[in-house]
Amino acid sequence: MLSSATAETPAKVANLERKRAKELARERRQRGGWYWLGFANNSRFLGGAIVWAHGFETATLQARKLNITRAFRGQLETFCESISARDMEFWFGGPFLW
Repeated sequence: MLSSATAETPAKVANLERKRAKELARERRQRGGWYWLGFANNSRFLGGAIVWAHGFETATLQARKLNITRAFRGQLETFCESISARDMEFWFGGPFLW
């Protein structure tokens, strides 16, 4: 259970949701690409994935759609970085244009 000091008020939650919706809309206007997502908790690295997305928020949503984050329990830190088409060709052999 969260203490009252750390609990989010409905107004704070609504504000965060508005900011997230604006960020998603902004990201979706950008060109898509490959993104590396790394997942960790306070004690260790839990796993990683490469997904097609438009930025951090859409990459995180894509991981949720694919049930990638479902196996991780508790507090989860997410690292996200774009991967160039050149790097994808080098590491995975072949053009990734889809």
